[in-house]
Amino acid sequence: MKLNYNEIIPSNKCILSKILENKSITKPLHEFVLTESKNYTYQDLNTSANRLAHGLLELSISKGDKIAVLMDSSPQYLDVWFAISKIGAVEVPINTAYKGEILVHILNSSDTKLIIYDKKYGQEIRKISQKCKKIELFIINDKGDQYRDYPIKLDGLYRDNTGDLNIDINYTDTACLLYTSGTTGVSKGVIMNNHFLWSFGVNVAQINQIDNSDISYNYLPFFHIAGKFLLMASMLVDAQNVVVPQLSISNFWDDINKYKATLMVAAGGVCNMLYSQPSKSNDSNNSLKLIYAVPIPTEFSNDFEKRFDVKFIEAYGSTELNVVACSEPGKTPPKSFGKPLSNYEMSIFDEFDQPCSPDVPGEIVVRPKKPNIMMEGYYGLPEKTLEVIKNLWFHSGDQGYVDSQGWFYFLDRLTDSMRRRGENISSFEVEKIINEHEGVSECAAIGIKSDMQEDEVKVVIVKNKEVNLTEKELLYYCVEKMPYFMVPRFIEFKEELPRTALTKIKKVELRREGLTSKTWDCEANGLKVTRNGIKKI
Repeated sequence: MKLNYNEIIPSNKCILSKILENKSITKPLHEFVLTESKNYTYQDLNTSANRLAHGLLELSISKGDKIAVLMDSSPQYLDVWFAISKIGAVEVPINTAYKGEILVHILNSSDTKLIIYDKKYGQEIRKISQKCKKIELFIINDKGDQYRDYPIKLDGLYRDNTGDLNIDINYTDTACLLYTSGTTGVSKGVIMNNHFLWSFGVNVAQINQIDNSDISYNYLPFFHIAGKFLLMASMLVDAQNVVVPQLSISNFWDDINKYKATLMVAAGGVCNMLYSQPSKSNDSNNSLKLIYAVPIPTEFSNDFEKRFDVKFIEAYGSTELNVVACSEPGKTPPKSFGKPLSNYEMSIFDEFDQPCSPDVPGEIVVRPKKPNIMMEGYYGLPEKTLEVIKNLWFHSGDQGYVDSQGWFYFLDRLTDSMRRRGENISSFEVEKIINEHEGVSECAAIGIKSDMQEDEVKVVIVKNKEVNLTEKELLYYCVEKMPYFMVPRFIEFKEELPRTALTKIKKVELRREGLTSKTWDCEANGLKVTRNGIKKI
């Protein structure tokens, strides 16, 4: 089964829950989700989601209400996701690394009415619950403990009624508010209607030529658009989707062969980590056929493909845009991410929104040729929406160029942001949290290029001279207040920050300085920041 978007007429069939309901009728016993302990058919997933949806309705949750989800990837997350879709509510998926004020901001700015969270995140929820006045119901996913009134237990919401719900839902209704990591300013909620969410799956299925013989290996979290679009693409063509809670590099190839997986998405430095593993004589003896890489590691891509007998494909896109361009194996020049898909226009603009000549760097801009295949805007932030969608083009904030043959290339971010461990990081959010420390007078956050094709975060600090602050103390403060991927690896104290005549911090100068003899490296001092806190190395 292949998908051709041009042959599909947008309709209410382009709704996640309706697709599942149809699949449960036409292919009820197709094992769609594969896990370590059990495989789940379309019928299993639809029945379970229906039972939960009926329970949510009894809580007076209705169409349009915002439901935040703070859960690890699992079959039960899928129950929640599909159930939210069935009642026409709006999912607000939350990065499980978020904590403190960033978490408060997302819950408040999204108008979240109900939050569902795994037990392991209960402590963070308790810390901030009093600051989230709009939340009426807290639901905990905890199979072990019993609760009388608060919080409500997720397992207790499943009802005996397994029938589909006939709620009037339109393909233009909002399905999800997916918060970006805040490339500039605070994190913003991307408004994704049902059709836009569906089109992500269509585009990914087409780009990767997924069919019903494929088995996609999905280690990506469902709070991330990549985790969602790989699952949706697989469902649209009746492929199978392996759901693993976390990626293990050391067990990766054993896992691939165990499930006979043929396709995966490699975000961040995953390819670098796989390539750095000791070579084995049987490295090419695996089932994987294609890696959708973001980006392709051009410095060793040919060796990687030969070593593991696999092909790379690269695409360009964002949560706001969709996946809008892709490479063509064997045709695309090195370092190019390809050409735009047929339903999108792409160009390179200068600072006056005029097209640049071939090979001249500018901003990558995109616009759709059809409705509902990119975001509607940022939730509650019309002025921010207008900033990025001006002159009828979406301005990506990425610098790039196009050659004379129409191949596009990414160069760098134009905005004051970084990318680390597959996540966009706003220097604004890093600086805001650090500036709240009593020992900090002011700070600037910059990115330092790493060997993993991403950034390491460096902060340059002007200390409050009345407080004796050390680099180690600041590191532990950041670990307590920030998502792990945002915590700076490098810290440097300065007497003052370089400024322009208008007192703006000269970050260009700080980036040019990079790492100096005065830069403190937490890893060189035996401390490594992980998802679970600081690890001594």
